[in-house]
Amino acid sequence: MDGQKGDADIDVDDVLNLASNSLKDAENNWNSYLLQSKGAGNNSAEIQQKYEAFHSALIELLGYMKEGNITAANNQPTGKYQKEFSDEYDQYLAQIDSNFANAMVDSHQSYHTAIWITLSVLVVVLAISVVVWKGIQNALIVPLNKAIDCLRLIASGKL
Repeated sequence: MDGQKGDADIDVDDVLNLASNSLKDAENNWNSYLLQSKGAGNNSAEIQQKYEAFHSALIELLGYMKEGNITAANNQPTGKYQKEFSDEYDQYLAQIDSNFANAMVDSHQSYHTAIWITLSVLVVVLAISVVVWKGIQNALIVPLNKAIDCLRLIASGKL
């Protein structure tokens, strides 16, 4: 198959090399994803298993194509592995979306709880301030005002 030209002057070797390079890029991106997902606490064994099956099938398919073994390539169930991986990945994304939605609801509830707690504390502080003000007024200001009134009476000569 070296350098064979097919329809529209497409070089088969170039296409296979492109596929091989794309597969290597996918491997690098998958490894990067694994590092990020483990760091974030996401570890899905199912998606890893489906990826490895799909990846192995792609490597095998690429080998068949490079060998020119079209029959084996056509019989190889790469599409099945791709669908299984895609379904598992979609389920994984749906789970992430669900977790995100739950986190948003929890955050919203926490925000409202914090607002109510803040308002409650504000009302309690205001009530305590009023009670303390009335206590100070009754314990200090009213007796002092009476003492001042008495002193004014004495000062004016009314005993």
